Amino acid sequence: MYWYDSAYTARHGWIVKAGNHSYNHTIKTTCHWYAGGSPWHLSWRIEPNRWYWTSSDAGTYGNFRPQGLTCSYVVLW
Repeated sequence: MYWYDSAYTARHGWIVKAGNHSYNHTIKTTCHWYAGGSPWHLSWRIEPNRWYWTSSDAGTYGNFRPQGLTCSYVVLW
């Protein structure tokens, strides 16, 4: 139901993405990863059947592949 991943895109470089395939509840997702030797952290509130993304360096072109990507979820009823 809840997922996260990273991918390379020609337009944005490396991205981190997280989604919610639930039909009933919103979740809060918190993700942590390293890119280019720096730690990155981001939280999203994700509504049902939505997903969000950011570049691997959380704002500029994602030059570095995310390493050690983990995400946790809390269901917000």
